[in-house]
Amino acid sequence: MYDNKKKIIGASLLAALIIFVILLINNDITDNNKIVNQKVQLENIKITSAEYAEDIYYFKDKMKAAVTIHNFGENKAELWLGYSLMDPLGEWIDIHPKEVILQGGENKTIVMEYTPENLTTGNYTAVFALWDSFPINENSTRISDIVIQEALRIYSKKDDFQNLDDSLWMKREFVLGRSKLQSENVYINNDKLLIRLPGLTVNGGEIQSRGEMGFGSYEIRMKLPNAPSSITGFFLYKEPDFFHEIDIEIYNEQKAYILFTTYADGDVRNEYKEYLDFDPSEDFHNYRFDYYPNKVSFYVNNEHQISWTEGFSVEPMRLILNTWYPKWLDGIEPMEDKYLVVDWIRY
Repeated sequence: MYDNKKKIIGASLLAALIIFVILLINNDITDNNKIVNQKVQLENIKITSAEYAEDIYYFKDKMKAAVTIHNFGENKAELWLGYSLMDPLGEWIDIHPKEVILQGGENKTIVMEYTPENLTTGNYTAVFALWDSFPINENSTRISDIVIQEALRIYSKKDDFQNLDDSLWMKREFVLGRSKLQSENVYINNDKLLIRLPGLTVNGGEIQSRGEMGFGSYEIRMKLPNAPSSITGFFLYKEPDFFHEIDIEIYNEQKAYILFTTYADGDVRNEYKEYLDFDPSEDFHNYRFDYYPNKVSFYVNNEHQISWTEGFSVEPMRLILNTWYPKWLDGIEPMEDKYLVVDWIRY
């Protein structure tokens, strides 16, 4: 009798063990199926587009990007949308992510916002990424992303010249080349900055920043005077001569050369000269240089002209704009006043 009881208990324990093992296997299969199904579900969710309302922003502007996400699957998904910007120096800025809930088959547009301040000016790359959990979680998985190279440009300020007595600009009076650069030749008219080349003289004018400027993007929109043998310069400079300078110089005439130059260690280190394919004295055009520790690049009307990766100073310099008659040109006096007209400068 006792032996029969032992046999019954042993059989019951064995049966229970078998059932337990079967349950474990079934649970494992179920969990694996859940993982596979979840993976398939997440693969059906994509960022389909991302775009900014504008392509130029200034410090304290609210930047808005519209990011569209499509859930091509049938199941509800709870996700996180991350947003990062890479500045012109290669440094990343991570903007706080947003939680996103998508129903099966839903197409949703999320607005991501950011207000820039005290950043390096220039081109920014934008990355929008979709995650299955909060992005800083080490177990989170990136599901989909969009990378937009040169997505937008950020500037600290745009001077459209309501006056010249603000914190940036100051006039200068001195002799340069054949010219007397006189303060009365620099003034504001109809919200435009004018620098006059007075008729029957070889005089001109100049403004420069009150303080020194660092790495960033510098751009001007201007219409040149038609005054052959004079030039207009838009450049960074710091004394002594030939040690710290990054130049855009344009000949003030209808068929004009443009000259890009960098100076360092007492000499010209890089120089590039070409004819413009338009008359710079007929209408306004944009001229720009981007200045960073590893590269200086030059642009005309947003079209890249040339870049150099060495041969330039990396010290802060003053930003200068002038129009004048150098000694190495003929110095032909215009019969009447001629004007450099500046729409804006941004930096």
